[in-house]
Order: sequence, then C-alpha cells, then structure tokens
Amino acid sequence: MLQKIIQVGNSAAVTIPRGFLREINGRIGSRVNVQADIAKRQLVLSWPKPKKKERIIDEEVYRVAKRLLKRYRPVFEILAKK
Repeated sequence: MLQKIIQVGNSAAVTIPRGFLREINGRIGSRVNVQADIAKRQLVLSWPKPKKKERIIDEEVYRVAKRLLKRYRPVFEILAKK
C-alpha cells in the first residue's frame, strides 16, 4: 500500500491504516522498532512480543512487601538518592 509521508511538528510520520493496525493488534501509543534497509530501500517495522506476566510465588510475601513499599516509599526514595 502506498502511504504519504506527512509532517508532524519538526518530524515526519507515515500513517498506518486502521485495518492494518487492528490486524497486528496495535493501538495508538504502541511502541514499534523501526529499521532501515538502505540496500532494499525499505523501512521495516517490528513490534516486540508482549512481556510474560510474572508469576507470584508466595501471595502472602507479595502482599506484605507491597504494604511495606507503600508505607515506606518516601524513605526508600530518599535512600535511593544517596
């Protein structure tokens, strides 16, 4: 499909048709990798695989850690700056 390069502020953009975006399960704000293949005169877009959701091994430890982080977050932020 032939698309036009448009100006967006000080940059340029190529629009992606809604049907194609839907086909690749993309959304506005999705991040993609852009690479140029100069020899073939191509721009190649690829999108990363979704990250696997980490499994919580011990729910009780997770709840306690989350509660401690919420309670002491300001102190942790001060310590992180030192």
